[in-house]
Amino acid sequence: MYAQYVKNTMQPLNIADVTKDQSFPWTREHTDQTSHRIKSLLCTPIRNGKKDKVIGVCQLVNKMDEASGSLKAFNRNDEQFLEAFAIFCGLGIQNTQMYETVERAMAKQEVTLEENLTRPKENRTRPKENRTRPKENLTRPKENLTRPKENLTRPKENLTRPKENLTRPKENLT
Repeated sequence: MYAQYVKNTMQPLNIADVTKDQSFPWTREHTDQTSHRIKSLLCTPIRNGKKDKVIGVCQLVNKMDEASGSLKAFNRNDEQFLEAFAIFCGLGIQNTQMYETVERAMAKQEVTLEENLTRPKENRTRPKENRTRPKENLTRPKENLTRPKENLTRPKENLTRPKENLTRPKENLT
Protein backbone atom coordinates (compact mmCIF):
# COMPACT_ATOMS: atom_id res chain seq x y z
CA MET A 1 0.00 0.00 0.00
CA TYR A 2 2.81 2.41 0.84
CA ALA A 3 4.71 1.39 -2.28
CA GLN A 4 1.64 2.18 -4.42
CA TYR A 5 1.42 5.61 -2.78
CA VAL A 6 5.13 6.28 -3.54
CA LYS A 7 4.66 5.08 -7.13
CA ASN A 8 1.71 7.43 -7.66
CA THR A 9 3.27 10.51 -6.01
CA MET A 10 6.85 9.83 -7.26
CA GLN A 11 8.08 11.12 -3.87
CA PRO A 12 9.95 9.33 -1.05
CA LEU A 13 8.03 8.41 2.10
CA ASN A 14 9.53 8.21 5.60
CA ILE A 15 7.28 7.20 8.50
CA ALA A 16 8.95 7.08 11.92
CA ASP A 17 6.21 4.99 13.58
CA VAL A 18 3.54 3.39 11.42
CA THR A 19 1.43 2.49 14.46
CA LYS A 20 1.04 6.16 15.43
CA ASP A 21 0.72 7.57 11.89
CA GLN A 22 -2.86 8.24 10.83
CA SER A 23 -2.09 9.92 7.46
CA PHE A 24 -3.27 6.96 5.40
CA PRO A 25 -6.67 5.29 5.54
CA TRP A 26 -5.24 1.77 5.64
CA THR A 27 -3.19 2.53 8.80
CA ARG A 28 -6.35 3.51 10.67
CA GLU A 29 -8.20 0.38 9.57
CA HIS A 30 -5.48 -2.21 10.24
CA THR A 31 -3.56 -0.90 13.25
CA ASP A 32 -3.56 -4.22 15.05
CA GLN A 33 -2.08 -6.11 12.06
CA THR A 34 0.68 -3.62 11.17
CA SER A 35 1.74 -2.82 14.72
CA HIS A 36 3.33 -6.23 15.21
CA ARG A 37 5.21 -6.28 11.93
CA ILE A 38 6.10 -2.75 10.80
CA LYS A 39 7.22 0.11 13.02
CA SER A 40 9.46 2.36 10.88
CA LEU A 41 9.15 2.60 7.09
CA LEU A 42 11.16 4.21 4.28
CA CYS A 43 10.09 4.04 0.60
CA THR A 44 11.52 5.73 -2.47
CA PRO A 45 10.63 5.45 -6.17
CA ILE A 46 12.92 3.79 -8.72
CA ARG A 47 12.80 5.91 -11.86
CA ASN A 48 13.87 5.20 -15.42
CA GLY A 49 16.92 6.98 -16.87
CA LYS A 50 14.85 9.97 -18.03
CA LYS A 51 13.31 10.21 -14.53
CA ASP A 52 9.84 10.70 -15.98
CA LYS A 53 8.45 7.26 -15.09
CA VAL A 54 8.48 5.09 -11.96
CA ILE A 55 9.59 1.54 -12.81
CA GLY A 56 9.75 0.23 -9.23
CA VAL A 57 9.82 1.10 -5.54
CA CYS A 58 12.44 0.41 -2.83
CA GLN A 59 10.97 -0.14 0.61
CA LEU A 60 12.87 -0.53 3.88
CA VAL A 61 11.13 -1.46 7.13
CA ASN A 62 12.14 -1.58 10.78
CA LYS A 63 15.54 0.04 11.13
CA MET A 64 17.42 -1.62 13.99
CA ASP A 65 19.80 0.02 16.41
CA GLU A 66 23.01 -2.03 16.27
CA ALA A 67 23.90 -1.51 19.92
CA SER A 68 20.56 -2.24 21.58
CA GLY A 69 18.76 -4.24 18.86
CA SER A 70 15.65 -2.09 19.23
CA LEU A 71 13.73 -0.58 16.33
CA LYS A 72 14.22 3.09 15.50
CA ALA A 73 13.15 5.63 12.84
CA PHE A 74 14.95 6.20 9.54
CA ASN A 75 16.79 9.53 9.32
CA ARG A 76 17.65 11.93 6.46
CA ASN A 77 20.96 10.14 5.85
CA ASP A 78 19.03 6.87 5.31
CA GLU A 79 16.73 8.65 2.83
CA GLN A 80 19.69 9.97 0.81
CA PHE A 81 21.37 6.57 0.82
CA LEU A 82 18.19 4.82 -0.39
CA GLU A 83 17.62 7.47 -3.10
CA ALA A 84 21.18 6.93 -4.41
CA PHE A 85 20.61 3.16 -4.35
CA ALA A 86 17.31 3.62 -6.23
CA ILE A 87 19.10 5.61 -8.97
CA PHE A 88 21.52 2.71 -9.54
CA CYS A 89 18.62 0.25 -9.49
CA GLY A 90 16.79 2.31 -12.13
CA LEU A 91 19.85 2.46 -14.38
CA GLY A 92 20.40 -1.29 -14.01
CA ILE A 93 16.77 -2.11 -14.78
CA GLN A 94 16.74 0.21 -17.80
CA ASN A 95 20.01 -1.23 -19.15
CA THR A 96 18.63 -4.75 -18.75
CA GLN A 97 15.46 -3.80 -20.61
CA MET A 98 17.46 -2.23 -23.46
CA TYR A 99 19.75 -5.28 -23.63
CA GLU A 100 16.76 -7.63 -23.83
CA THR A 101 15.26 -5.50 -26.62
CA VAL A 102 18.51 -5.70 -28.60
CA GLU A 103 18.73 -9.48 -27.99
CA ARG A 104 15.18 -9.97 -29.32
CA ALA A 105 15.92 -7.86 -32.40
CA MET A 106 19.12 -9.80 -33.10
CA ALA A 107 17.28 -13.12 -32.71
CA LYS A 108 14.64 -11.97 -35.21
CA GLN A 109 17.33 -10.92 -37.69
CA GLU A 110 19.09 -14.26 -37.28
CA VAL A 111 15.87 -16.19 -37.98
CA THR A 112 15.14 -14.02 -41.03
CA LEU A 113 18.68 -14.53 -42.33
CA GLU A 114 18.46 -18.31 -41.87
CA GLU A 115 15.08 -18.39 -43.63
CA ASN A 116 16.43 -16.37 -46.54
CA LEU A 117 19.50 -18.58 -46.89
CA THR A 118 17.54 -21.85 -46.85
CA ARG A 119 14.83 -20.78 -49.30
CA PRO A 120 15.31 -20.95 -53.06
CA LYS A 121 16.43 -17.62 -54.51
CA GLU A 122 13.09 -16.85 -56.18
CA ASN A 123 11.18 -17.31 -52.88
CA ARG A 124 13.40 -15.08 -50.76
CA THR A 125 11.77 -12.10 -49.17
CA ARG A 126 13.10 -8.65 -49.74
CA PRO A 127 12.27 -5.55 -47.77
CA LYS A 128 9.18 -3.77 -49.04
CA GLU A 129 10.99 -0.60 -50.11
CA ASN A 130 13.29 -2.56 -52.47
CA ARG A 131 10.58 -4.51 -54.30
CA THR A 132 9.61 -1.86 -56.83
CA ARG A 133 11.57 1.02 -58.20
CA PRO A 134 10.26 3.95 -60.17
CA LYS A 135 10.99 3.72 -63.91
CA GLU A 136 12.70 7.10 -64.07
CA ASN A 137 15.56 5.71 -61.96
CA LEU A 138 16.17 2.78 -64.33
CA THR A 139 16.55 4.60 -67.67
CA ARG A 140 19.10 7.17 -68.78
CA PRO A 141 18.63 9.71 -71.53
CA LYS A 142 20.48 8.73 -74.73
CA GLU A 143 22.38 12.00 -75.06
CA ASN A 144 24.36 11.15 -71.92
CA LEU A 145 25.53 7.78 -73.28
CA THR A 146 27.34 8.92 -76.47
CA ARG A 147 30.28 11.25 -76.92
CA PRO A 148 30.51 13.81 -79.66
CA LYS A 149 32.77 12.67 -82.53
CA GLU A 150 34.92 15.80 -82.59
CA ASN A 151 36.41 14.91 -79.22
CA LEU A 152 37.53 11.43 -80.37
CA THR A 153 39.92 12.34 -83.24
CA ARG A 154 43.09 14.43 -83.31
CA PRO A 155 44.35 16.45 -86.21
CA LYS A 156 47.07 14.70 -88.26
CA GLU A 157 49.60 17.52 -88.19
CA ASN A 158 50.15 17.05 -84.48
CA LEU A 159 51.06 13.36 -84.91
CA THR A 160 54.20 13.71 -87.06
CA ARG A 161 57.64 14.83 -85.90
CA PRO A 162 60.21 16.64 -87.99
CA LYS A 163 63.13 14.45 -89.13
CA GLU A 164 66.41 15.10 -87.41
CA ASN A 165 69.90 14.38 -88.62
CA LEU A 166 70.72 11.16 -86.82
CA THR A 167 74.05 10.35 -88.52
CA ARG A 168 77.36 11.12 -86.89
CA PRO A 169 80.18 12.77 -88.72
CA LYS A 170 82.96 10.41 -89.68
CA GLU A 171 86.08 10.73 -87.63
CA ASN A 172 89.52 10.68 -88.97
CA LEU A 173 91.21 7.47 -87.83
CA THR A 174 94.71 8.04 -89.24
